[in-house]
Amino acid sequence: VVKQFFGWLLLAVSLFLVERLLPTSISMWLWIFYFILAAVSLAVAISQSMRTATKVTAIILLAAMATAGSYWQVNKAQLEQQSHGLFTQVSSINEIQQQVENSDGWVMLDLYADWCVACKEFEQYTFSDTGVQAQFEQFTLIQADVTRNNAQDVEILSRYQVLGLPTILFFDPEGKERAEYRVTGYMNAEDFEKHLEKIVSE
Repeated sequence: VVKQFFGWLLLAVSLFLVERLLPTSISMWLWIFYFILAAVSLAVAISQSMRTATKVTAIILLAAMATAGSYWQVNKAQLEQQSHGLFTQVSSINEIQQQVENSDGWVMLDLYADWCVACKEFEQYTFSDTGVQAQFEQFTLIQADVTRNNAQDVEILSRYQVLGLPTILFFDPEGKERAEYRVTGYMNAEDFEKHLEKIVSE
């Protein structure tokens, strides 16, 4: 049982590293499959090596852990999907410029990629925050998914001199990108809300 437990633990570490390269929808199902398979495998091992009372307790605990782990993954995916839905998707410089020109207020451009762990953290923990979403009402929100790194993606990153992700750009009501407000790297909900407040209070 102990050997199996550590074996599943090592597999979890591997899965944690691999999920960074996968879309959330795929990694979610991989984790759910992992939790269920690990729970069943360990339950079988426990049933063959422990006394009845201990066996029942251990199996109940494993079932609870598998359920909690699966719920955690589903909830994480839902938060990311909900945050993703707040943005208008753009895929070229022309589309970005059109959105900026058509807006009479501040525009926020989020540069995102499936392989970017911090990008997903923004969607799961920061963009999903109610305080941040209240500030979002004062912005036109657009997002460019540069996962594929095709010619249009490269052009976007080059035009705005983006060196890494996540990067969030802000355009003022005159359509000018305000570099002093640019965000590079992850920012938690509290700090990001304050950052948005500072921008709109200008």
